[in-house]
Amino acid sequence: MPLDSEKKTYLLPVAHQLLDGLPTELTLDGVRFIQKPELHMTVLGFAKGKILQAAFAKDPVFEEEVNRILAGVKIEPAARAGEYYKIQDEKVIQGQKRQRKSVVQLLDSPGATKVINQLRGLVTVKNSLRQAAGKGLLIAPEEVEQLCAKPFPHVTLYTDDQNPMGIGIESESHFTSLQPERIALP
Repeated sequence: MPLDSEKKTYLLPVAHQLLDGLPTELTLDGVRFIQKPELHMTVLGFAKGKILQAAFAKDPVFEEEVNRILAGVKIEPAARAGEYYKIQDEKVIQGQKRQRKSVVQLLDSPGATKVINQLRGLVTVKNSLRQAAGKGLLIAPEEVEQLCAKPFPHVTLYTDDQNPMGIGIESESHFTSLQPERIALP
């Protein structure tokens, strides 16, 4: 499955068996949560997608190379039993500040780490070749760090009834900032 052609993100569908035996709705601390109809693990999210879009504009072959990495690695996420967390943040949506809440399950995915490591290697080679040819860097060092940050494999199972999109989590430090509260699901 290649990158999303518009956003340059990579979302891996996750089997709905994760939801087996779980209710379609639940209430936590007075907040109603609804099961998401589509489950995925984000391998390359929106922030990383923006970096990739800029790099693809400089080097269209780079997009083909990234897609080859994605096609060549079995990501195969596995659910961590009982690792459910309620998370929350605030975001301005349509001009109004809103609190968003989601329930996520943590996953193990050595394949996602392998993708990021291969991506880092590819960017390092591309930047070296461009520098040797007197061209600018394909991706600046600080953006390489953002693009190649250790993934935080998870799947959003539920969102509050006002927030169908969920909350994107780019890293472990971002997860920590979302005030994760470990919960038990029936």
